[in-house]
Amino acid sequence: KPSRARAPQNALRHMAQPLQLRINSLAGRLLALDCDGAWCGAEVKAAVEARAGIPAREQRLFVGTTELGGADAVGLSVEPLGGGEGPAVVEVTLVRRPAEQAKWLAMAADDWKALYFAPAHLRADREVVEAALRGSWRAIAFADEALRKDRALGIEVVRQDWSALEFLSEDLRSDGEVVLAAVEGDVAALELATESAREDRGVVLAAVRIDPWALRWAAAPLLGDREVVAAAVGKDGGLLALASPALRDDRDLALLAVRTRPEILEAASPRLRRDRDLVLSAVEGSWRALEFACEELRADRDVVLAAVRQDWRAMRFAAEHLSGDRDVLMAAVGLYGEALYLSAQALRGDRELVLAAVRRSGRALAFAAEELRADRDVVLQAVRQDGLALEFAASALQDDGEV
Repeated sequence: KPSRARAPQNALRHMAQPLQLRINSLAGRLLALDCDGAWCGAEVKAAVEARAGIPAREQRLFVGTTELGGADAVGLSVEPLGGGEGPAVVEVTLVRRPAEQAKWLAMAADDWKALYFAPAHLRADREVVEAALRGSWRAIAFADEALRKDRALGIEVVRQDWSALEFLSEDLRSDGEVVLAAVEGDVAALELATESAREDRGVVLAAVRIDPWALRWAAAPLLGDREVVAAAVGKDGGLLALASPALRDDRDLALLAVRTRPEILEAASPRLRRDRDLVLSAVEGSWRALEFACEELRADRDVVLAAVRQDWRAMRFAAEHLSGDRDVLMAAVGLYGEALYLSAQALRGDRELVLAAVRRSGRALAFAAEELRADRDVVLQAVRQDGLALEFAASALQDDGEV
């Protein structure tokens, strides 16, 4: 029976009151049942089966035009007639299902795969199909074509699982509301939609607002639609790579993209990869973006410093002459001492730079100039950080007791 925990006070009174259900068939009065408002539809059907011999699964009970469901409490489902003393009277109409339909309803409810074996006219029966769908959305594949064209049923089934879109009619796979209901489950549903749905600007724009990766399945003309692409790129800059060449040359879109995915600078047009502000914005987001800057900006000291301060490995993409820039190398060895190996020979004799490197990694001593490998203070700093750095010290210091 339905829970009474949250029922309003007037509903509780309806459920507690005594009722007399007058069960009428289409041929006339069948029987009367005394019960209370808490009885559910299944209990009423069981009582009718016991009294009249009509199997419960063949019964459909209506109060007016409202069907009484198996779990529905009679007192909550009806407005009883009468009042005063004695039970209130409720007129109930019993419509008997065909035995075959009742049998397949029960079978489909028990195992959705039974729908595959059902006769054609029952695979077109909405009740039978809905009973199977309650077991699994996959049952829609066995439904009659007319039901696979049913819009309300289509929306219901794709909300269970977006994959069901594959089995709906072409009309429904072109229907924006049905397609978007599926996309809410998984953006990949757009791939199952028709070409006309993927060409529909409204559908695709709504889809990318749900999930930006919907842009992957947009029709080619929409990859040149600035609003559609901006909606996707604003959430995931990497999607700029899917845009048309004209939009990959759009500076504002590129700026929007590099905020979330700096490496997408690679997909920007050659003109934009020469745009200093854009490149600097990308590099400040990720040092890896330096790889995709034009040659001129990979030689720009400020741009390279912005990258190297994040990760010394950005030196791999910097112009060769910057290996002789003291500030750039100081930033690199401050993160990883052995980055000293990337420096120009002239800097390897810079005592302050080498000291910064060996304090970070003793083994950086291997890349210092010969005179610094013979510098007692430099070597002491190196071996204090890593005793194995002694291997790279001058021979005289390798025999130094303190070292």
